[in-house]
Amino acid sequence: MHSILKEHAYASNKPDITMVNDLTKGEQQILAALKELHQLFQLNINVSNPNKKDDMLSVAQASEYSGFSKSFIYKITSSNEAPFYKPNGKTIFFKRSDIDEFLCRKKVPSNQELRMDANNSLSNTISKTIK
Repeated sequence: MHSILKEHAYASNKPDITMVNDLTKGEQQILAALKELHQLFQLNINVSNPNKKDDMLSVAQASEYSGFSKSFIYKITSSNEAPFYKPNGKTIFFKRSDIDEFLCRKKVPSNQELRMDANNSLSNTISKTIK
C-alpha cells in the first residue's frame, strides 16, 4: 500500500487523498506535515533568500521588500538617493544590502536613547568642570 502511495505521489507530485484513509494516524500526520511543507515551499519558491545580503532585486521586488511604491522607488533612483545598478543601461536593480542600508538611515532615537545621551553629556560636562 505504501509503495502505491509513494509511486502515485512521485507521478503526480501530490499524494492521492483517497488513500489517506488507509494510512495509520501517524502516517496521516506525516502526510499532513509533508503537504504543509510542500505548500510553504511553493510559496517560497520565487522569493529570494533573506539571509543572502547581496541578492539582486528588480524595482517590483524592491518595492515589495521595502514596502515603498514603485513610483517612490523610481523617484529615489532618479534623485540618486539610493545606490542602484543598470547592467543593460535601462533595467534597474538593487542589492538587498543597499536597500537595507537605505531603510536604516536617518534613525530617530527613542526617548530612552535621548535621556541616556543627555545623561552622558551632562556627566562629561561635570567631570570636565571638576578637573
